[in-house]
Amino acid sequence: MSISYTVTETRARELAGKVASDLRQFSRFYGYPTPAAVPDYLVELEAVLEHGYLGAYKFGFVSNGVWILCYEYTVRYGTLVGGRPGGIEPGRDVSGAHYSNYLTYSQAWWDLTQIRRDQFEAGLPFQRTVANDATHVGGIWCEDRTYGVAGLEVARRVYKT
Repeated sequence: MSISYTVTETRARELAGKVASDLRQFSRFYGYPTPAAVPDYLVELEAVLEHGYLGAYKFGFVSNGVWILCYEYTVRYGTLVGGRPGGIEPGRDVSGAHYSNYLTYSQAWWDLTQIRRDQFEAGLPFQRTVANDATHVGGIWCEDRTYGVAGLEVARRVYKT
């Protein structure tokens, strides 16, 4: 479930920057995403956050359609300001799995016409393809970080098998 929210361009950049910092650390530990791809993910995150379109944002490794390591970010209202990015766990066994980066949209996105969605996506550094999310089987979720600005928080939770 996603919430309806608004955030300024500056606040969106701040929140997206914290997630991008996690992506950079993940890249250092696991080789994905490539360092060259992180700025494009940052631009996408800033845009979807600023316009209130983010439902959930996930990245990690999938094997046989199942997340084996997943970092998920969702938006919620709160009182936190700040929050230190990082804390990505190194050394998880991801052999045989492939990197995945998955985004779901909020209701505000689906309330747009298809023309408006197409226009928005055309301004992004890449276009996502429609795909089903991997499942979560046999692991545990743990909320471990929250990043906040101006009454809006991006909560991070980690799924590990």
